[in-house]
Amino acid sequence: MIGQALDRIAAGYVFPEKVADIDAAIRRRLAAGEYDNLDGPALCETVTAHLQEVCPDKHLRLLWSDQPQSLDPADEDGGRAAFLALLRAENQGIRRVEHLDGNVGLIDVRRIAYADEGGRRRGPRRTRPSGPGTRHGTHCHLGRIGAAGSVTRSAH
Repeated sequence: MIGQALDRIAAGYVFPEKVADIDAAIRRRLAAGEYDNLDGPALCETVTAHLQEVCPDKHLRLLWSDQPQSLDPADEDGGRAAFLALLRAENQGIRRVEHLDGNVGLIDVRRIAYADEGGRRRGPRRTRPSGPGTRHGTHCHLGRIGAAGSVTRSAH
């Protein structure tokens, strides 16, 4: 599995200048037996940590799935279906939203949806009735960046 992952990195990683370093570091650990006694999830977490030691790219990772996955590029959609399923399971990547002291808004985003998927899923919930005297419906407070990077609410 690790060899196949390295082959895929070599075939299409966005930073080709990092590929040789990634390959050498992971294959060195593989040859030393560092991955021999790890099960699926632990193996993926460990290899991911080692990948990111060489290239701190949070997109570069191995994810474990209990369902068998094809490694044939002809059988996949670029991982889009799996990523969309993950987004649906994780609230479209939004971990939490809080209104903090000092009128500061906090949005903890862990994954970013494809524009067409995220917009389609979130867009309709953020609309509100318009017109004079309209005071019902869903309200969306827009923020602006203030001093020191704080987000402040603005009026509609």
